[in-house]
Amino acid sequence: MEIAARESEEKYRSSIDAFPDVISVVDREFKVILANTSLLTWLRRLGQSDDIIGKPILEAFPFLSPSVLDEYRTVFLKGTIMVTEESSPVGDAEIVTETRKIPIKAHGDVVAVIAVIRDITEHKQGEEFTQKTPHQLSTLPSKR
Repeated sequence: MEIAARESEEKYRSSIDAFPDVISVVDREFKVILANTSLLTWLRRLGQSDDIIGKPILEAFPFLSPSVLDEYRTVFLKGTIMVTEESSPVGDAEIVTETRKIPIKAHGDVVAVIAVIRDITEHKQGEEFTQKTPHQLSTLPSKR
């Protein structure tokens, strides 16, 4: 039984490590039980600790709003996918992420939630830039 569980975890780990998106899995106690390599690399790049396995969500990701817990509660309760956009201060920067919280079910019950996180900060900055009026753009300092 233990060998089967270990093999199953290895399959999950190798699968989520293949994705370039940042991925974590959270259990019913709101603790991080799995994280892919992209997530750990991303956290280090943001100057955050990558020691997150077994830690509660808000301890693992201290830059997140406490309202994120309500989102996970909803996914566990309703068993449906939730897509959210968050803006979070991390150090001196502001990051914008789109997160898909996807329920993992066993025997009809949600046993965990997989979060697929995409950093959309640059995309949002580009949108804000293109929404500026010609007058606003003409007042921007030139790069010479």
